Amino acid sequence: MTPWLNNLLFAIFPGTCVVCDASTHRKLDLCADCEQELPWLSHACSSCGIPLPKGNTVCGRCLFKPPPFTRCYSSFVYKYPIDRLILDFKENQKLFIGNLLTALLIKSFPVNFTPPDLLVPIPLHKSALKRRGFNQSREIAKILSDNWSIPMDSRNCKRTVKTIPQKSLHLKDRADNIRGAFAIEKPYQGERIAIIDDVVTTGATVAEFTRLILGNGAGSAEVICIARTSV
Repeated sequence: MTPWLNNLLFAIFPGTCVVCDASTHRKLDLCADCEQELPWLSHACSSCGIPLPKGNTVCGRCLFKPPPFTRCYSSFVYKYPIDRLILDFKENQKLFIGNLLTALLIKSFPVNFTPPDLLVPIPLHKSALKRRGFNQSREIAKILSDNWSIPMDSRNCKRTVKTIPQKSLHLKDRADNIRGAFAIEKPYQGERIAIIDDVVTTGATVAEFTRLILGNGAGSAEVICIARTSV
């Protein structure tokens, strides 16, 4: 679609805010007021990315036991309306919401951010992929890949074990549940890899995935997600 046609379509059919349903009058399905009121993650642990009070740089958990990844970057705290929007994106096949959230994620990166060498979305088990119809992490990674002009690899890593949903488990059981759930086909070649997910909660899934790719040739691993929970 040409730029002038794109502008004409937005003039005729203004965007509708996904939060308040008002016309946005901008090239975004989110009005300016609702965008400002979103739960932006303004201060986080420099290691695991969990929200922190201003003045703190590393959370107590990471001081005691740092995660295997170098950092976790997120644009939002996982609470209303971000939690509802992500649920709509994943479970109701509203891919346009995923596009919107990823655009906001890109917008939130600091000016001095250096994109990684390779993007690797967290894979879904084949049963979950069949039920949902798409991998939400892959959809996010595709947009990041296009925006940064860097490759995405969604084929090399597989989720080979159908695990119990992490959200249904106690925090201490999540690491055991996800252990050994992933497999890799070919080793990496020292790349700086960004693992892509929609939401990071305890970090058990991305930590397990990080250990796998670091043990198979990745030079370093970081995590990029839409939202981070506060616990």
